[in-house]
Formats: sequence, C-alpha cells, structure tokens
Amino acid sequence: MGTTFQRKKVSSLELVKVAIETDDETPLQAKSSVLYIAFRGLAIHGTDESVEWKAVIKSLFNELTGSLAL
Repeated sequence: MGTTFQRKKVSSLELVKVAIETDDETPLQAKSSVLYIAFRGLAIHGTDESVEWKAVIKSLFNELTGSLAL
C-alpha cells in the first residue's frame, strides 16, 4: 500500500465511534482537545480482512502565533 492511500480505499472507511474531550463547554471552540476515533476498513496488508482501527489526535491552538499543533 505504501505511504499514499488510494482514494477508493479511504472512501470505504466506516466511522464506528467518535468522541471529543476538552476543558471547554463548546468543544468546537476549544483551544486544546483530544479526539478519539474508531473506524473500520483498510484491510491488513496481504489479506481481505477488514479490521477496526483506533486513533487518538491531540490538538493545541496557540492564540499568539495562530498555529495549530496536532
């Protein structure tokens, strides 16, 4: 599969569960957050078996510089 995903493989992903954790009441305006994603798809290399994957993404927005770190 390499480092580049083929478009048809990415489009076949199925979101299983998504959750966001912040210290703010409005998560979409939070300066820092943790996003938990569970998805199904992207078979293990060499098989046709679709498995469930989990990802954790931490984000931090710096108001002084306007930068977003993931």
